[in-house]
Amino acid sequence: MVVTVMPPGPMSMGRNMGLWFVYLLVVGAFVALVAGSAIAPGASHTRVFHFVALSTFMAHALALWQMSIWYHRSWSSTIKATFDGVIYALLTAGVFCWLWPA
Repeated sequence: MVVTVMPPGPMSMGRNMGLWFVYLLVVGAFVALVAGSAIAPGASHTRVFHFVALSTFMAHALALWQMSIWYHRSWSSTIKATFDGVIYALLTAGVFCWLWPA
């Protein structure tokens, strides 16, 4: 059995959104470190987009699948979260293409 215990009272959405933003920055920083090591400045936008989208997808989505495998989280929740990971990956890759040095 897995139980999540949360403090009583209303949930602070502002705090959660702030933490989510920090999480996105941390993932972006790690993806930038990996992409900067693997892709040279001036690389084609296609290469940058592909590499960054794949790296970001792995960071956001692949670890979620073990929750359904080992902890019986519903597969529909995992699939929905994976789809969110695809969206975040595509958005992040678009930003990286836009800002990638020529």
